[in-house]
Amino acid sequence: MNKLILGPSWILLPTVFDLQICHIPDLVWAYKKVTKRSVNFIPTGKTYAAVLHDRYGKPVEIQATQEEADEMLQMLVGKAPWAIFGFSDELKSASEKDWKGLVAAVDDRRLQVGN
Repeated sequence: MNKLILGPSWILLPTVFDLQICHIPDLVWAYKKVTKRSVNFIPTGKTYAAVLHDRYGKPVEIQATQEEADEMLQMLVGKAPWAIFGFSDELKSASEKDWKGLVAAVDDRRLQVGN
């Protein structure tokens, strides 16, 4: 993870021309993204990222090693237990069709958790 700044309730990722921000209490959905790379159809490796979606829907993608992505997501489970963790085609479809409904479901989970 390059230049990632992790605070008690914020994740900041400065880039050359931008600053990506995720407010942890607003976290709705997070998952590990694995991208397979190849050259001339020959596999050359994989890259990993943690992808975080807050209630406003804009994703923050944090490039990392597989272990770093796993550690970050595990840390976020403790800080935002109401959020949805993991990727599935059903979640992707739900997020594309009804983002507000997904946020409302996570808000309900947050009330049940007590935060």
